[in-house]
Amino acid sequence: MTSDGIRATDWNRVREVATRIANAAIRDDSPARKSTKKELWVLLDSLETKYGRRPSIIATRADFADNRRKKMRWWKEAYALADANADR
Repeated sequence: MTSDGIRATDWNRVREVATRIANAAIRDDSPARKSTKKELWVLLDSLETKYGRRPSIIATRADFADNRRKKMRWWKEAYALADANADR
């Protein structure tokens, strides 16, 4: 389980997709990376529907966002939410 309450079985799917994104980036396979990132966004949306706004979900969005403003907004939101819930 993540520190903010997401079950390991659910979060392991995020790890698997994130690994595929990283591997596509290493191979310089832009089409695979792009399609796998879309898969990640859908997965994060489904987890947010199931668990609500959680720091781990929001921070993962920030980690994989291409837009700097979105990255910063999501990282700040994740930090503030974690801090408010004493989630280290």
